[in-house]
Amino acid sequence: MEAETIKLFHKLAPLVHLCNKSGVQVPRFVCHYVKESVLVTRHRGSLVTLCSVLSPKVLERSDLADNRLVEISSAVGKAVGKFFARLHSSDTVARVRSAYNSEPNLASSNPELTQTPTHHYLSNTKVKSIRESLTAIANDSDELYQRILDAYHQPAPPNCLSHGNCRTESIMLPDWSVLDNEVDKPTVLVFDWGSLETTGRGVDGDIAQLLASLHCHYLYLEALDDSKLDDSERTCKVLGPLRAMVCTGCFLEGLVTSYSEFSSDIHEPDVKAKLLRSTVILVGCETIIQAYEVAWDLKDYAVSVDEVRKRMVMAGADYLRKAGKDDMEALNTFSGVDNYISDLFSLHKQS
Repeated sequence: MEAETIKLFHKLAPLVHLCNKSGVQVPRFVCHYVKESVLVTRHRGSLVTLCSVLSPKVLERSDLADNRLVEISSAVGKAVGKFFARLHSSDTVARVRSAYNSEPNLASSNPELTQTPTHHYLSNTKVKSIRESLTAIANDSDELYQRILDAYHQPAPPNCLSHGNCRTESIMLPDWSVLDNEVDKPTVLVFDWGSLETTGRGVDGDIAQLLASLHCHYLYLEALDDSKLDDSERTCKVLGPLRAMVCTGCFLEGLVTSYSEFSSDIHEPDVKAKLLRSTVILVGCETIIQAYEVAWDLKDYAVSVDEVRKRMVMAGADYLRKAGKDDMEALNTFSGVDNYISDLFSLHKQS
């Protein structure tokens, strides 16, 4: 499926406008060896994942001034937010469906996008693993788990084209020296399009997943910053986590403000409240899941992987609590509060 999906973003295909308007790129199709399950793509330059760019070891070696790192991180976050806001718009999914209706060969090459999806952001196995993690740290684990189940079985809203696996590993960038020369139009590549859907989840799917991924990374950096170092290179090793936390925060701020700015779909208050609660729940779930799915690099730091993961599970449980018992309780929790969720839904502007 991914081989056919990435073709939608190039030449005269229905999604080429997303790349042209945002500057964010998608890998170009070269060839697909079906029997070997090998997909060959190409892109410009040497790139690494977003989590690698935001790693403390990379940032402790960077010669760029702190204010320049802040500027670049914000610019990249804004580019990604703009891209996904337009990907998730009803106009974009309408373009794809129109192209399928007018070009039967295109639809037949990508049949998954024209069928009722069976994909969930949370598999049944992952939902059960979340319950085990919650039980170990939360007295209200049963209540929190029920909130997850309710959200898990809730149907996705219509008219949304979604990436389906949006994490820091799905976004690639050049190194900081290259980004320094192109801050006005940074090179950003989004890949791993094998789960694209025309009836998927946008803000309460792709963006919630990415927020959780970035939040886990931030908690990991906080754990490094709080730990005692194992050697005498204290100054250097303190600088890396601190710089990485600042850059991660600036990327997050750019992401959510840009997504909110460029989201073209207007939702009624009850729909917005439902999307907000669904987003908060998925951020909580994904924070717990990714605590165990990512290999956290703790070399030279006096902190255990169990301690790092416990921080993330506790943070995930806190999101689930803030989701409240219903949509309006979640909306009341976040209205007027200055944080990333409020910025994402522009709730603080309405207080």
